[in-house]
Amino acid sequence: MPSLLCVSAHPDDGIICMGGTLALLARRGVHLTIVCTTRGEGGEVGNPPVCRPEELGAVRVQEEHCSAKVLGVQQVLFLDYVDPRPAPDGSLLPAVADPQDFERQIVRLLRRLRPDVVVTHGSTGEYGHPQHLATNRAVTAAFFSAGDPARFADLGLAPYRPRLLYYFAAAAPPGGYFSIFRNPNDPPTLTVDIVPVLDLKHRAFACHASQIATTLKDARLPSMEGMFPPSEAFHRRYPAEQLPDDLLAALATPSPVG
Repeated sequence: MPSLLCVSAHPDDGIICMGGTLALLARRGVHLTIVCTTRGEGGEVGNPPVCRPEELGAVRVQEEHCSAKVLGVQQVLFLDYVDPRPAPDGSLLPAVADPQDFERQIVRLLRRLRPDVVVTHGSTGEYGHPQHLATNRAVTAAFFSAGDPARFADLGLAPYRPRLLYYFAAAAPPGGYFSIFRNPNDPPTLTVDIVPVLDLKHRAFACHASQIATTLKDARLPSMEGMFPPSEAFHRRYPAEQLPDDLLAALATPSPVG
């Protein structure tokens, strides 16, 4: 069975960036796994609050499992890095102090799960979020080192490199909220029309009750209606050429959005 691994920094990141694509792949029988590198403990608790701050990590785990079920994702896993609260000045902080340990944890996952395709955050972290950036760097490094028998041999797992590495990109037109995800360094290689499953993406995001208020505030929207663009975009990081059995390319619309 073909398989895809989505690695995101927080619960809901993968839903926002590729929830529709996950739903389409599920309909095609692809085995899907989401790995969150934190439980999103440093996020908002909702308005009105859905829990106390110290309960947020456990609540967001439940929210992620809920959204995965809506989309048809078979497996959700979490690394044990703790998402920090913002600094006193409001700036965001990364969860990971040791990049090599982070890479090691991702190598362990790749060698154990052996996915065909890996998708993660873009090289700018979409809007510069430190944990998005750290996740991009760790996943990119691990993608290549996981196939090297000389790297992390003490894990006791057979070397394995997935066939494709993709980054989240932006299909949103300039001016909208999701245009902040646009990254000139990682332009879309392909876009996927998610109109047939857009309702599922909205239902999946609705599972994340703790995050809806802050997302709507950031997007300057009164409600979730019409929040998500009708397509999702991805940048192929590896290989340079398109493979004939590329799971994402099989869903692509003819003309990528630049």
